[in-house]
Amino acid sequence: MKGEVVHEWETKIGETILVEKRKKKVKVPYVESELAVQEAVDRVCDEDRYSKYNVTAVQGVPRYNLTSSVIDNKDHRKYLSSTCQALIADHEHEIVHFFYSKKGTSEMQAAERAICTDIGKMCNIQDTDRLQKTYLPAEEAPAAA
Repeated sequence: MKGEVVHEWETKIGETILVEKRKKKVKVPYVESELAVQEAVDRVCDEDRYSKYNVTAVQGVPRYNLTSSVIDNKDHRKYLSSTCQALIADHEHEIVHFFYSKKGTSEMQAAERAICTDIGKMCNIQDTDRLQKTYLPAEEAPAAA
């Protein structure tokens, strides 16, 4: 999710939008608006993003694992996309606020942890640490402590 938000900021540098402030329309940089974050968050759950995930069961609990090749299992894609959409729907305001308020801070590095553990309450710190070490590309994984 962090990658999508950062990509939105990077590709829209220099663009402006009109926003209402104190009953006046004011032109502001797009990347400084909550709209930039909102649009990026809206794209995060696209089904196509999950074509490289495979499912395995560990003690009867399904585990979705990112692979290097396209698996393209439609059922897996739909399940992961709907889970993502549920998280976004339940916590959209908090997620948008997190990215908007943390832009340019070191807290952005822990975005996945903050969203999954603190905002969504869907996983614990050990889960997010394990996922970041295993599945995130090197440029998105947080630096080792």
